[in-house]
Amino acid sequence: MSGFCGWFGGDIGPDESRRRLAAMSAALTEPDGSETESASGEKGAVAAAVSRRECGGAGADGPVQAAIEGQPVWIDPVLSAIAERVGHGQALVQGYKTRGDKIVEAITGSFRLVVLDSANDRALLATDRLGRHPIVYATVGNALLFASSGNALRAHPDAPSGVDSQALYEYLYFAFVPAPRTVRKDQHRLRPAEILTFENGTVSRRVYWRPDYRDAGTDASFENLKEEFLELLSSAVSASLASARCGCFLSGGVDSSTVAGLAKAAGGSVRTYSIGFAAKGYDEMEYARISSRHFGTDHHEYYVTPADVVEAVPKIARMYAEPFGNESAVPTYFCARMAKEDGVERLLAGDGGDELFAGNSRYAQQKVYDAYHRVPAFLRTALIEPILSAFPLGDKIMPVRKGRSYVRQANVPLPKRLEAYNYFERFGAGTILEEEFLRTIDLGGPLAALEEEYAAARSDASLNRMLHSDLRFVLADCDLVKVSRMCEMAGVEVAFPLLADELVEFASRVPAKWKIKGLKLRWFMKEALRDLLAPSVLTKTKQGFGLPFGLWLKDDPGLEQLAGDSLSDLKARGVVRASFIDDVRERHRSEHAKYYGVMVWRLMMLEQWFKAHQDTPVQANLDGANVDGVRD
Repeated sequence: MSGFCGWFGGDIGPDESRRRLAAMSAALTEPDGSETESASGEKGAVAAAVSRRECGGAGADGPVQAAIEGQPVWIDPVLSAIAERVGHGQALVQGYKTRGDKIVEAITGSFRLVVLDSANDRALLATDRLGRHPIVYATVGNALLFASSGNALRAHPDAPSGVDSQALYEYLYFAFVPAPRTVRKDQHRLRPAEILTFENGTVSRRVYWRPDYRDAGTDASFENLKEEFLELLSSAVSASLASARCGCFLSGGVDSSTVAGLAKAAGGSVRTYSIGFAAKGYDEMEYARISSRHFGTDHHEYYVTPADVVEAVPKIARMYAEPFGNESAVPTYFCARMAKEDGVERLLAGDGGDELFAGNSRYAQQKVYDAYHRVPAFLRTALIEPILSAFPLGDKIMPVRKGRSYVRQANVPLPKRLEAYNYFERFGAGTILEEEFLRTIDLGGPLAALEEEYAAARSDASLNRMLHSDLRFVLADCDLVKVSRMCEMAGVEVAFPLLADELVEFASRVPAKWKIKGLKLRWFMKEALRDLLAPSVLTKTKQGFGLPFGLWLKDDPGLEQLAGDSLSDLKARGVVRASFIDDVRERHRSEHAKYYGVMVWRLMMLEQWFKAHQDTPVQANLDGANVDGVRD
């Protein structure tokens, strides 16, 4: 719906420059009333396609061209006044001329920006603190190519387009491709709060902001922190409601209910949208109804069916520029589409609460494992572990088997322990991947990426380190991408009020012991919201927008054909072993439909991505791996 694209450097004539810029711009605009501004200079060109409902735009002053997109907030009052008077693009130009690359320190909110400075042979790219607006880039010779989407970057004739085998492996490991990698070889993506400089043909990147966790918290009392929290929440939701006809996602959980409730408290009618499933253990519609009645919202519901999934899968694969295997993209899309059909222009989503205030069950689970290391070391190594290991027929005795499993997992360090149930950790890469493909990848890459973010956290508390890693890794590369792209596909904007910069900073000051108290997840958040939310919402177990794909796949002929055909074709790609694909299908039928259904979905979406993006040649260069599906 909006974004920017362009390049810096190289030797391209004016006519060819206009043609290339038009091709890239066409790949990022939608027929929603967006307007495209473009500028070409001596060394570079930039186009900004900005929706009528979005802030941002392009600006220029002599040799400096710039574009910014999103909902930027200027800290500097002078730049704020310029933005209000002549636009955000011009404010960016003027801010860059006085601050250089420190301009990023003068902006908060959600944004992505580019500055092309021909006089100093210098270009800047930057994303906001949480990576809500991604940027993809590549260097070709002495030129920097960039765009807000991979599809727009590929529209440049010089953009590298081969498939990166390491990215395929990391997709299969995580269900998404984590930054800075993309699925395209030699194309890269900025991480959250990252600024790139391109100077004299050389790229350098740095992270300009990270949460500053205070593990023990502050001297403020619970009541004072609660008051501040509620004020920040109300302000963030009110700001998200401005200048558009808004609705709210409503799953019935704490986060979405909080957003809906505060939107209602801001005044006027509030429309809420929920998705249900006719599958036991997956449908949360009753909790959404409870929240809707509690707040008095204008509530709308839709039940997703297996036929909806069959219809949506090819569209979703086309929408994502790279493989994306989070199955909850399906209900997110149908929820956003329902809102669009109801006339909504912007949806407020509750994403971010889990990563700020510890809402995922695995955080409490790790606390249980960490407790083992408070047992004196000599008792663990000289008594507990030898007894469990030597106990006769231990694998057949439930308490002993569970004890062995507990000790085994507790002795795995974080963050690797978080991946205990990952398919690659359970089955081994050699069982899953083709031998020739294995030779092209770094098997330690996924865990190295996790460990890098975990170690970079400004905290000594394991909980805050996990939250930081998930904030920059899972949230930025998976959850926000899922919601943003599915809303874009449906034709609505999305806002994430729980991720307002002020709330992120506030969460870093909440003591770790208050985020999880005992084993109670997001204790502080729930206690602070006790007077706002319905009691049953506060006590419900977390579920989310999970799709009952694994269950449906066993009984629905349409899904069975879609998955069967996709996995059959995937066998010819030279990536995943045919024997593993067959084994997963059989285990799904006979053992655990939910667990193995997740891998079936992941494999199916990989093949669907290949099919959707064969409009341009897929040159894999995988030393024999046949990922473009053409038999030799």
